[in-house]
Amino acid sequence: MKTLALAALFLTLASAKNATSEPCARVSTQLASSDESSVDASLALECLRTVPLDAAGDALQVEGIMGILANFQSTLPYLKDPPPGYLYPSVDIVAGLAEISAHLAEGKYNREYDIQNDIYKLIKSAFDGHTYYIPDINAIFAWTRGIALYSISSDGLALPQIYADSDLPSLSATNKTDYTPSPIVSINGRDVETVLNEIATTEGMAQDPDANYNGLFPQIPMNYISTGASSGIFAQGRLYQESHTSVTFGNGTTKNLTNRAASALDFTDIVDGPSFFETFCTGPPTTSDSSANTTSPSNTTSSAVPTFTQVGFTAVPTQTVSPSIQNFPDPWSIASDASISGYFPDEHSDLAVLMIPNFEPANPVEYQDLVRQFLATALAMKKTKLAIDLRTNGGGDVFLGYDLFKQLFPKVDPYGATNFIASPLIDTAGEIVTTFYSNVTTATINNYTGPDYGTPLNVRMDLTAHLQQYDSWSDFFGPHERNGGNFTSLTRYNLSDAAETSPFLVSGYQNLSNNPTQVFQSENIVLIQDGGCGSTCTIFSEMMKQQAHVKQIAFGGRKQYGPMQGVGSVKGANIFSFDTIQDFVGEALGTDATPEQQITLQAQWGGLLNGSTQAVLRAALVSGSPQANVNARNNIRDGDDSETPLQFVYEASDCRLFYTAQQILEQKYVWDATYNAMWGNGTCVHGSTGHRSSQPGTGYILSAPDNTDAGNFFGSNSSIGNPSHLGCAYDNPTACAAASVPGGTSLPAPTASALEQIGGGSRPTGFAIGTLAGAALVGLLCEL
Repeated sequence: MKTLALAALFLTLASAKNATSEPCARVSTQLASSDESSVDASLALECLRTVPLDAAGDALQVEGIMGILANFQSTLPYLKDPPPGYLYPSVDIVAGLAEISAHLAEGKYNREYDIQNDIYKLIKSAFDGHTYYIPDINAIFAWTRGIALYSISSDGLALPQIYADSDLPSLSATNKTDYTPSPIVSINGRDVETVLNEIATTEGMAQDPDANYNGLFPQIPMNYISTGASSGIFAQGRLYQESHTSVTFGNGTTKNLTNRAASALDFTDIVDGPSFFETFCTGPPTTSDSSANTTSPSNTTSSAVPTFTQVGFTAVPTQTVSPSIQNFPDPWSIASDASISGYFPDEHSDLAVLMIPNFEPANPVEYQDLVRQFLATALAMKKTKLAIDLRTNGGGDVFLGYDLFKQLFPKVDPYGATNFIASPLIDTAGEIVTTFYSNVTTATINNYTGPDYGTPLNVRMDLTAHLQQYDSWSDFFGPHERNGGNFTSLTRYNLSDAAETSPFLVSGYQNLSNNPTQVFQSENIVLIQDGGCGSTCTIFSEMMKQQAHVKQIAFGGRKQYGPMQGVGSVKGANIFSFDTIQDFVGEALGTDATPEQQITLQAQWGGLLNGSTQAVLRAALVSGSPQANVNARNNIRDGDDSETPLQFVYEASDCRLFYTAQQILEQKYVWDATYNAMWGNGTCVHGSTGHRSSQPGTGYILSAPDNTDAGNFFGSNSSIGNPSHLGCAYDNPTACAAASVPGGTSLPAPTASALEQIGGGSRPTGFAIGTLAGAALVGLLCEL
């Protein structure tokens, strides 16, 4: 009996020891026993490294991702061989995915986190805010530092310095105090600008280095408007960034912080790596609740014209009750969700300001009406100058961008031409859908059961670049060879077709009239931007700059003189989610195809559809939506015979200013500085004016700035090419210390990925950058 009792005791002790030694169990315990929703970053990383590899599921997942990107990602040929106007290195994403697949088949991956991290970083190397795949395991933790930073200039013209966010009030104080804030000079013993440029590159998703640099810091004015507050990608990122952060100030003091990993998920049942996988990496939880809504979206299509009551073009008094926006003056008019607001600043009697942080309001009609009435009020008040503040505007409803342009320039037809990659799957599906609708008219479309009439695979929806109907699918599809790849013909939205714009109507089309007059002349309009403008904001800005010839001013950017792009985020015209693509293709190959076609099509494309299902299953969910997307349409400039996507075209703003502390805390100072630079006696950052790409209406400009100080962070448009090795540790097993996992298996830590080795090139004088190549990079990534 004593022997049995001792055996039971040893088993109990062994079980307790195993539970406390399991990193994921320790994460679970700490999250449950603390009010904080975070643990040490190093512990979270240990936990992720114990999650077992799902080789079969991963193989199917990679196949699905590769198939969708190869057939729908519109920029692939340009990513492989970018023109000089593109600032980041080339990358062959499909070949990279094929290599990941080969490494998996060869048994060179041992941990789930390694392969999913490689997938994420590879697709992120497109630097395209429409093109990303965030695996579920990569979204469990947000990697945080205990400090946020700001880049602040003394006067908006001098090169900025980096300060802790807690020093901002003292920096902006008009009255001197006993405390003088000191700038940060190094992080973890390395030059602060070197570190920040590296993080901007590894974490940022914009196509412009200045835009990614601005993304390091709290987003202005997004944080004040509360449409997605962000402390910046330095303070919180997607990738593990070391276990500690040591910040050294110019006065010699140092602040040491332990980096944390935050999670809002329930770790109650997590005891080890396998239970982590079963809970977080097998798709969303299913429900047995019979009351849950299981109704599928209807395929019934309608072309009924929405009935809107358009408000009159009449001046309105200021709103007496309106949402309060911190650090903004009182608005004259504002949408209920603060998605748009209008101001008449006291400082300049002839100035009107439209603050537009996004194009995705809760109520599009309210948004549209506010613009119409604000313009009428500005006219009545004899305002002659207009500043449109688009900072942090990442896009939204494309037709709201068209509508805003039409309200500002009622006599100009918006251009907005786009094209798709001419892939075999788009060709097959588009031919079937277009044939399906060949005998359907707008008179018979109502309540017609079939695939969505508005699908882009139906050539009868969009028009040619000259606003004519395409005669056939083949007429639209082409293909047309560009930059080593095949693309479709150009298309433009048919704004007069209710099926195209429903449930919204664009001013000047269908039953909505144009504004009776153009309130502001082109030379008296300026766009205020910070590089964060993307998607619909890009489309609107392109129309404003190229068709209406307005000016741009950009704020912030890297610590260097020279020009900066106002539109630095994604310049693609249309984002498609993986699940939307599944719907498009599934309807085309299923509902529309004949039984004979379905057999052939299943044999040809069945694997891709099965793989895409697995890819969607393994994508992180945000508000119920899988974080798996592609850029499906390229945005093409009017008059550009080469049809180069704007994603790869550099376009400097007309003027650039750095942020002062006052401008961060009070937005009226941003508008005041803009007014003075554009119409007063103010000046711009040295070297930031007069770049040839900033001139509208002068034809197609391809090249990036000639001034090396404003050139590529990497020195030149160097090539990542086909990644010769990824983040798998077998490439350099001695680079990092081995990590132990349960079961006695010792797995080497991942080493530097070829996808990360994008350093090199020249180092401009006075430009503090760091390369990401060689041994230094291995050291940087050994913590991964």
